[in-house]
Amino acid sequence: MENELILPWNIYNIHFKVIKIINSCELYTTYEVSCKHCICSKTRTADSRAPSNLRKHLKDKHSNVKSVRELLAPSTTVSIDVKRKVNTEINDNSDVKKIKNLNTVQMSILNCSNRKSLTSQEDLDQMILDVIINAHLPFNLVSHESFKTIISKGYPGRTVLCRQTLMKRIDNSYKVAFDKLKNKLNLVEFVSTTADAWSTFKRSYLGITVHWIDTETFERQSYLLSIKPLKGKHTYDVLARAMESVYTVFDINDKIVYSTTDNGSNFVKSFKVYGQKNDVDLPIENNITLLSDSEESDDFDISDENTDGTAYVNIADLFDEAEDIDYILPKHHRCAAHTLNLIATNDIEKELASVKSKSSTLWTYKQQCRATFAKANNLWNKQNRSTQVADSIKECFDCVTQLVLCVLKKKILILWKIM
Repeated sequence: MENELILPWNIYNIHFKVIKIINSCELYTTYEVSCKHCICSKTRTADSRAPSNLRKHLKDKHSNVKSVRELLAPSTTVSIDVKRKVNTEINDNSDVKKIKNLNTVQMSILNCSNRKSLTSQEDLDQMILDVIINAHLPFNLVSHESFKTIISKGYPGRTVLCRQTLMKRIDNSYKVAFDKLKNKLNLVEFVSTTADAWSTFKRSYLGITVHWIDTETFERQSYLLSIKPLKGKHTYDVLARAMESVYTVFDINDKIVYSTTDNGSNFVKSFKVYGQKNDVDLPIENNITLLSDSEESDDFDISDENTDGTAYVNIADLFDEAEDIDYILPKHHRCAAHTLNLIATNDIEKELASVKSKSSTLWTYKQQCRATFAKANNLWNKQNRSTQVADSIKECFDCVTQLVLCVLKKKILILWKIM
């Protein structure tokens, strides 16, 4: 039994017996084997690089055997470790090598190249769409030859979707995401929003986000509702119209508890004119004022009525009235961080400007503040004008930072020893 030869695949040793080794080299070994299921004494050859010859014989001749069916099942993985360690012994009577320790199994090349494990065209299109959206890449990336080369090399047999198809997919993804968010908001009772307007690259935008607390996990949920382009000046009525339109689209007008913005005068006036009062919490429906019969009759001129009861209304007057439509906004909450920033900059500057006498308690602070900020401003201007100065400042600040950290560590150590 010690000199019995075996195949490098343990599962095939059940079905085949090695008669002898025909050829052996560093890269592979050729065996002469006989099938244990065959009645005839016919022998076959097998190569250590792949058991395809043996597998084909079992499939064609013995597929009715249970153990063979298990071997031929798609989930069966049979291979040989190319880097296995082989212990060989040379027999004095022959040049036959005895092979041992061939129990190592790894994924076969056949299984790695299985078509089922490759990325489908649909999955590839979705991955391209995700990377363009999440990385804020331009749409024309899919038309670039270098990008097409990467896809063709990395995903053989797959193609890159064109720009028109990409834009349609993005539009469809937006519609799906919009419906999901709207369905989520329908299940929420109370929400809060934030709004901010800004300009960049000669264009103006209004961004609005929504926030609420999940009643099951008690975690805050935050979503972007809209980044809406603004045309013209950012006046209070323009902002009010843009904000109300977004709230109406998502049907959350009566769910917003507070809306947070910065302290800009346009936002403040917008909520002051169209927003609900903080001390009165009225439903949206109650803010609509209904005219009485007498008030309605005052809107029409009796002279414009025909004898048959038909009343004529001037269309220009209707457009004039449309411009005076009252928008309905929620309660307003000013951003605390922006308020503190204004206190630290504008309010303190106004207070220091009012200090004229040396007897004032703020006179010393004013002198020191002016001198400190003047030096910092000069330092900033110098590093903008010269790269050498910028490098020198960086080196100095690195040394100062290390010194400060060293001092802090010593103070912490002293405090720890005292405690």
